[in-house]
Formats: sequence, structure tokens, C-alpha cells
Amino acid sequence: MRYFIGLLNLRFKNFYNLYISDHAYVRWFLFNNFHTIDHDIYRSGQPTPRNIRKYKKKYNIKIILTLRRPSETGYFLLEDEVAKKIGIQLIDIPIRAKVLPSKDTIKLILNLFDSLAHPILIHCKSGADRTGFVAALYLFYKYNDIDKAKSQLSLRFFHNKYTETGIIDAFFDEIEKIGLQNNELYDWLDNSYNEDYIREKYKKSKK
Repeated sequence: MRYFIGLLNLRFKNFYNLYISDHAYVRWFLFNNFHTIDHDIYRSGQPTPRNIRKYKKKYNIKIILTLRRPSETGYFLLEDEVAKKIGIQLIDIPIRAKVLPSKDTIKLILNLFDSLAHPILIHCKSGADRTGFVAALYLFYKYNDIDKAKSQLSLRFFHNKYTETGIIDAFFDEIEKIGLQNNELYDWLDNSYNEDYIREKYKKSKK
């Protein structure tokens, strides 16, 4: 009996963490900030188990790319559990909203674009900033269209470039300024990309 009570307590703790501590109840009112990036690429905030089952049934999601760090907290444990149950591969590449990723992290994301089975769901916590970065990166890499890429960074997705997360916009502003083409992206990352330079340049622009 104590074992089952312990399981119930753990289950309650995980759902409490997801819905209350991680603010899933807020995301519910915003339809989890779910949007289509491309015909088989989607973006959202942290999905609940119910969201994941819905996305699997409606969009046949095969891969979930989470930009959050794996942890022993409820939101991750529940996501991992339901993904395994319904045959979705969960991949984590943690990035931050106010710090640009390293070149190796960006290259890893690009490699995943080329190698992963589709359809794919990309998410962070709110689906605004980190998810916006990866969505914009995907569209630039696929279509070589900087305006199309930057459209993923807007208030429509609750991304505000006038806060510290504007560093994400600065990344794509730099790409636009130097006239980078998508087939030059890997070379730029290897030889020219400097997140510290972009950050300092961004800070000066805010003074």
C-alpha cells in the first residue's frame, strides 16, 4: 500500500510541477503557442502529455526536439514517459534565451535538420525565444530567405526583441548585414562566427 501511495504522490508531484511550477496552466490559455514553421516542422511551448498525444495523432510527430535541459522535474519526466509510450523520439539540445549558442551547438542543430525523420516538433518552455531562434535558423538554412527566417521572431510568438532576448535577433541581423547565404553557413560558423562580438555589438546598440 505504501508503494502505491508513493507512486501516487510522485505522479501528483510531477503534474504539479508541470502545470503549476512550470506554468502549463498559462500556456493552456495560449493554445501552448503552437504554430507551423514549415509543412512538417512545428513549434510550441512545453507540451503536456495530452498535447503530445494530440500532436502525434493530428500531425504524426516522429521527433520532439526540446531546447530545455533534461532534469528530474515533472515537465521533463512526463514528456519523456509519454514520448516513449507512443513512439516519439525525444532529443534534447539545451540552449539559452539570452545567450547565443556556440558554433558547435548550432552545427549540431543544422545536422539534425538534415538527418532527423519528419515531422518534428521543436519547443522550449514558452515557445517564444529559444524555439524562435531554432525556427528562424531552420527557415534560413532551408530557404536562404532571411526575412522568412526573421518572421519567426515576433510578438505573434510572444518574442520581444526589446528585452535581453533581442540577442537572438542580433544573430540574424548579423547574417543579413554580411549578406550570408545559406550554403555559406557552415563555413561562417567555423571561421567567422563570434558570439561575443555579436553580444558586445548588441549591447552597444542598446545604449
